[in-house]
Amino acid sequence: MDIASKLIDARKRKGLTQQQLADLANITVRTIQRIERGESIPRAYTLKTLRAASKMSIKVRQNTSYETND
Repeated sequence: MDIASKLIDARKRKGLTQQQLADLANITVRTIQRIERGESIPRAYTLKTLRAASKMSIKVRQNTSYETND
């Protein structure tokens, strides 16, 4: 599963809208939209911020694959 699908799935399981997640992570909703559409690959810092803000477990592997544990 790609990061876009994992982020969407994890966000929805937490019951968050894109705007709520953006507010929690202090990033723009446009950034969330781009990641979820697969238009951009988030940097490790962005993933760390999303994980901390939403209490999602998004892990980055060295081969740039992602996994969530929610």
